[in-house]
Amino acid sequence: MLRTPRRRDASRLYENFFIFEQNKDMAGSVFKGSALIITGAASGMGRYMAIQGAQRGAFVIATDVNVAGLEETQKMAQAARVNIDIKPLDVSNQQAIEAFAQSTIPVLNNRKLILINNAGVALLSGTFA
Repeated sequence: MLRTPRRRDASRLYENFFIFEQNKDMAGSVFKGSALIITGAASGMGRYMAIQGAQRGAFVIATDVNVAGLEETQKMAQAARVNIDIKPLDVSNQQAIEAFAQSTIPVLNNRKLILINNAGVALLSGTFA
């Protein structure tokens, strides 16, 4: 059963990613040994969080619809001497999400699961005036 994180949990996660230089031991303790799934990890903040999570000892699964971007994220992680798994995933497709969960949950080996839903989904197309 999944639980919704409380506000203080989200706040702690934020602190661990963005204040890690001040207290690396605290940041590492949250992620070490956990499974960290990040959507929207082909660029920007998702990429950053995937690499930082791996550097802090998490088993990272980076997802995105942009496969080339995911591969670049993986190369950057390898350059930082950490490994991440990459899996293409379209978070706007419910069947894709269900298939991802069914194939991923069994390989997590009962690790603590941290999910960062970073992907942006555009339901409308066009420009904003």
